[in-house]
Amino acid sequence: MSAPAPPAAHPHDASSHPRTYERRRPETTLLYEVVQEHLQTFLAQARDRTAHGFGLPRFVQNEFHHYLDCGQLARGFLRVRCDDCRHERLLAFSCKGRVCPSCATRRMNDVAEHLGDRVLPAVSYRQWTLSLPRPLRFRLAQKPALVSVVLGAFLQVVFAWQRRRARGQGVARGRTGAVTFVQNFSSALQLNIHFHALLPDGVFAPDEDDALAFHELDPPSDAEVGELCDKIVRRVHKHLSRADPGGADWEPDADDALAAAQAESVQAKLPHLADDDFAGARPVRRCALRQGFSLHANVFVHARDRDGLLRLCRYGARPPLALERLTRTDDGVLLYRLKRPARSGARTLSFTPLGLLARLAPLVPRPFARTTRYHGLFSSHAKHRAQVVPSATPPQAPASDPPPPSAAALARAGADRLPWSELLHRVFRIDILRCQPCGGRVRVLACITEPAVVRHILAHLGLPSEPVRAAPARASPPPPQTAWGDGHFVD
Repeated sequence: MSAPAPPAAHPHDASSHPRTYERRRPETTLLYEVVQEHLQTFLAQARDRTAHGFGLPRFVQNEFHHYLDCGQLARGFLRVRCDDCRHERLLAFSCKGRVCPSCATRRMNDVAEHLGDRVLPAVSYRQWTLSLPRPLRFRLAQKPALVSVVLGAFLQVVFAWQRRRARGQGVARGRTGAVTFVQNFSSALQLNIHFHALLPDGVFAPDEDDALAFHELDPPSDAEVGELCDKIVRRVHKHLSRADPGGADWEPDADDALAAAQAESVQAKLPHLADDDFAGARPVRRCALRQGFSLHANVFVHARDRDGLLRLCRYGARPPLALERLTRTDDGVLLYRLKRPARSGARTLSFTPLGLLARLAPLVPRPFARTTRYHGLFSSHAKHRAQVVPSATPPQAPASDPPPPSAAALARAGADRLPWSELLHRVFRIDILRCQPCGGRVRVLACITEPAVVRHILAHLGLPSEPVRAAPARASPPPPQTAWGDGHFVD
């Protein structure tokens, strides 16, 4: 379903006034205009740069095409009606894609609410962030199975440190867990595979009744973070040499259009940023840099700061592109505002429309890629998981709603995510089930997907009945070819 057009109020802010639902119109956004106008040209360029003429993989092409269908009534809709005043409205379908900022934001909020409701217990948390050298980022993008290898090596080191610290504080048999967000992008729209791992800032250990109790640990020192980073580097290299022997000397197919786009994205630098621009930068607490690896462990959330924990979850599950940071100049150049200025003073990145699409294509996750992963006590197969995670509870619906289904009914139905109406109410404080004219309750009448019926209803209402299509490809100069080699990536 489409999400509301206005920006979100602060989640769970009871002081903000309830808002009304407005149908999202993606065709009025700048990103939609760029994709609609230049997608076919971009895909044609990708085909021309390969000898076999296949271009980008099908899953990347489908992601952009589905985005053009998102929120379009001409592609089908739901008819909803109020039983009191007979008022009707149409709700368009969403694409549920990763390129679409609205659908990705909906997924972000859904993941955060799910973690807060059913996974993360009410304890303190620390975020451990691991960034990787540029050659390794490209290697993991080309061989996704190695992501699990690197992540496993990273968490093994941190878990072992937590257990040692617990024994030093007199806590035996400590257990821990992690929820890790695998991000493949940076705030500058670069391909940058890295990990944001949320770990309890302590361990769970059995008490006299053999029930798990939480014991908070002392925070790591700067020196300890440096030692852990050294161990992670050694452990990652050791595990990669076993899982992918000879992989360091591997080179991708020269005719692979996606590999070329990934390589260009990995090596992209911020404007006017020299190689040594970070030399002499002010040291950061609990942060270590080793051989291109970066380990950061200074973000902490108190057990009572539940909203802060949800904000951290949303940050880990956020989409790669923020629409409010994308603008266009009078001469057609696209500007993307950096989240924070570079040390050189640069505040924006500039793109041509085709250049922006070339930056977005490598950021499309592969099919069935798991971007949120669970380890230790938070794993679905953990023996003691039920003693730690919150009990499954039915969604808290708006006060004017009928009573929600029981937890048992939700479990039988396999409902592990919030209904769309409840998610809108939590995040935007919008009651989608409330009739705006009279305040009554609405219900779904029909799901309309037959093209002839869709056109007939939209024409009767005076709405556009033909779907938006991508503009034909235009002739444009071919993009530069990417050369492979050991000197291609510079850290």
